Amino acid sequence: MFETVLAAIQNAMTLVEDLFFDGFVALMVVALVGPVLGTLLVLRRMPLLGLAIPQAAGCGQAASFFLFATWVTVDPAQPEEPGPGMQLAASLAGVFIGLLLLALLGRDRRFSGVHAGVLFLAALGLKEIFYLESPYHQVFEEAIHHGRILTVVEAGRWQATWTGGVLFVVLLAFRRSLWTTAFDPDQSRLNGVSPALWSFATLMILGAFCGLCVPVVGAEVILTLLLVPAAIIRGATPSVALFGPLCAVAGVTGAYASFVVACAEEVNWPPAPALILCVIASSVVTAMTARIGRLFSSRAAFLMASSEVAASAGSSGNRDL
Repeated sequence: MFETVLAAIQNAMTLVEDLFFDGFVALMVVALVGPVLGTLLVLRRMPLLGLAIPQAAGCGQAASFFLFATWVTVDPAQPEEPGPGMQLAASLAGVFIGLLLLALLGRDRRFSGVHAGVLFLAALGLKEIFYLESPYHQVFEEAIHHGRILTVVEAGRWQATWTGGVLFVVLLAFRRSLWTTAFDPDQSRLNGVSPALWSFATLMILGAFCGLCVPVVGAEVILTLLLVPAAIIRGATPSVALFGPLCAVAGVTGAYASFVVACAEEVNWPPAPALILCVIASSVVTAMTARIGRLFSSRAAFLMASSEVAASAGSSGNRDL
């Protein structure tokens, strides 16, 4: 049984190296950065932004297909897709419009989640309409039902790699301010650090990540990696310092497993559903492992404290004698 599974994994990874290497690299980079960024959204109690902003970027990309077919002469038999530059610009425009609408409507933070949910539904509906009203039915099928992970080209791989690398460096460089203001804003104010400023910085990082990576791998991939690991692991993480690394491990593991499942002949699932299920499974396993580790560490700390109390009691008894 084990040898059969190992052989299936080897065959799947051989297929990935031969045909889907660009998509594999792009997904691994996104899977490393997305869950770490998702921890900030969960700590700031803004998880629904992880739904709304990727869909806003996907809606902008879909609008580029609709506008290209409307304004540019397209052969119905062999329709040409809009160029990567137009798709990227439309995706960034969708992110900008989405953030602007949330800023105008969300002055009261109590209702920011409601507004983000409405934006998610509106962007999702518009995206499907834009694709349905354009002649790119294969693109619609890939974007809505299967995901575009297996169709990533070399330019898309480099776009996702550079975006993920730069944003990962930014997150590491400003990790103290970003996570401190997210976890304890009151203490941050006492230390002279503005939570509002770093909340705005978080939104800008999120917007850049979604606007630049959604055209490469798709909105569903981004929102899955932003939300699922952070939402599942939040209650099991032993500390805020380990929250991001645990989510990154779950994201990368789930992304790797999704490629194996999508490329294995014995399974052959569509990439997007495979990613969702594999990331959920890897996040659950990571959360359970973290909980077990907390139990053992708590038990060990209790036994150590008990032994110290017993030793101190014995030494005081000897002194009394």
